[in-house]
Amino acid sequence: MRAATVGANLAKAVSAVHGVEGRGQMAFRKSLKRPQVLTFFASLKPCWSGL
Repeated sequence: MRAATVGANLAKAVSAVHGVEGRGQMAFRKSLKRPQVLTFFASLKPCWSGL
């Protein structure tokens, strides 16, 4: 997945993650369980993130 900025709402069980392209269009929106969060962020290309 390609995103310029990634935002995350980290919660206890399920976290919401969304990515935005450079022009402001949504690239993705996902709900991740706790064990999936680290794997997901490790697979992203370098980008800005807000947690």
